[in-house]
Amino acid sequence: MYTAKHPAYSIIVVSCCLLFTAYCLPFFSHANADDEPFTYPSNWGGTGLMEIPTARVMKENSFRIGFSQIKPYRYYYGAISPLKGLEIDGRITEIRGVPGFQLGGSYGNYKDKSLDLKYQIFPEGKYMPAIALGIMDPHGTRIYSSQYIAASKQIYPFDFTLGFGNGRFGKKPLPSTGEGIKLEILSDLRGWINDSQLFWGIQFAPSEKYALMFEYSPIKYHGQTTDPAQPRYFSEPVPSNYNFGLRYKPTKWSEVDLSYQRGNKIGINVSMGFDIGKPIIPIYD
Repeated sequence: MYTAKHPAYSIIVVSCCLLFTAYCLPFFSHANADDEPFTYPSNWGGTGLMEIPTARVMKENSFRIGFSQIKPYRYYYGAISPLKGLEIDGRITEIRGVPGFQLGGSYGNYKDKSLDLKYQIFPEGKYMPAIALGIMDPHGTRIYSSQYIAASKQIYPFDFTLGFGNGRFGKKPLPSTGEGIKLEILSDLRGWINDSQLFWGIQFAPSEKYALMFEYSPIKYHGQTTDPAQPRYFSEPVPSNYNFGLRYKPTKWSEVDLSYQRGNKIGINVSMGFDIGKPIIPIYD
């Protein structure tokens, strides 16, 4: 069985995808230099594939809410885009089977709240990819913190993403900050580069109703020692760093995602997206 420990497999997969795209390119329309229809939510609510983010952002003056589960994590999230190119999302991460306190009590499972920001520095052009800077969970415990740069290029109906990030996507978890905010990508660029790892993914959307996705996630779950889920669920490396998924939009404002992640888990993600200031139910005179 091939896993992330075999870099040659990654090279073969990427090469095959590129060759297939080059062969099919004459039959596809040119990229329309827009983030849609690839503005879908990731597991944790920010625009992305499953575990990894992309350089895509929600359209201006829109918001979404959602829920997802991929054992042992359960996410409750909301995201909003108040300005063009800016996306802000907040989430509560619940770890199933891990008590919030050692003494138990009515608090239930362990829960962590966090806030993320993503800004699209450069929108996609005819030849240039979209490039975005993301900051995940920069304050407090920083259990799921990361700073990343991602680039996405659309050759419709494909969307290719390549990124580089530390912390959750890097070689080791980031330390807590207490009361402050810390951004290693600004304060210690060399350290950020040394701690970061590559991630990549592909989306295929032949219709606005559904899309297929495939990604390489570099998350070292067994090495995320500050994550309360690690001792119980991730004492060993996960079977695979490759994830597969299917997205389906039954209506214009709703979406259901089904995925197979880490080589042994089924994931589900349900979300709803709306425009700010536009009534959900049409007003009739």
